[in-house]
Amino acid sequence: MQTILGILLYAVLIYYFVENRSENLAWLVAIAFIYSCCFIFAVIHMHYVDYVNKKKFKELKEQCQNGIICTKHNIFNCLDCNRIVELHQEEAREKTHKEKLENEILRQKLYEEWNSEIRFPEYLKTMDPMAFEKLVFDLFRRLGYDATETPYVGDGAYDGYLRRDGHLYLLQCKRTKGSIGESIIHDLFGSITALDASGGIIVTTGSVSEKEKKLAADKPLEIIEMKQLIELIKKYYEENDVVPDNYEVPIESHDVFCPKCGSKLRKIEGKHGKFWGCSAYPECRFIRSIK
Repeated sequence: MQTILGILLYAVLIYYFVENRSENLAWLVAIAFIYSCCFIFAVIHMHYVDYVNKKKFKELKEQCQNGIICTKHNIFNCLDCNRIVELHQEEAREKTHKEKLENEILRQKLYEEWNSEIRFPEYLKTMDPMAFEKLVFDLFRRLGYDATETPYVGDGAYDGYLRRDGHLYLLQCKRTKGSIGESIIHDLFGSITALDASGGIIVTTGSVSEKEKKLAADKPLEIIEMKQLIELIKKYYEENDVVPDNYEVPIESHDVFCPKCGSKLRKIEGKHGKFWGCSAYPECRFIRSIK
């Protein structure tokens, strides 16, 4: 009906335009253009409303899995469907809680294993160098230092900063089976001088020769060897210690689980090489390069 009325009005306007071509030509053209746009919009809107109404009517006739009309797209109109949804939600909550509990148990177990292993020189000598650095930095935090690690890049003059009582110290961690070498002492002392630090500390699982000890004796350097390191670990890592929030399980100790959330790790071929990635991504974004 609206279409017929629109066509009749449009015909009247054309007739008037033909009969009065010489009078108010510009005005008539403007009116014709505006009316044409309004007419096209009205037709499109009418068809859209008709399409929406037909779709809603079709949905109202559809049934849910229990045969109840008007509930396929609104399951809360069906009590049975509503119960099924609530059961699924409850199962999902229970599953999440169970996984969280299992991860905590696994985390505690791995920490206890790790806490007992770090007391043995044989284990410390075979640790992943990055894991050894993390252990040493955590140890100094327990000693009361504000410890900051530098990005892991392999061998360098120092591995991080230690701050306490307004003093800055440079820390070098050397997980090695052999001698630390004189170059380590020279490089660390050079960094101490360049950064105007108060001193430096070398923590090593290797041996330190008498020559190296004499070289470090007249410099603001302290060398912590294996025996002293084991004593500090036994003192500051109690056997019944609670898992710290910042604890990361070394991957080589249990190389299939994420040290942060306990989910399985997977090897990923990235743009810059292979790395470990957590299977719980994006909820957990733990990654570690594969050396």
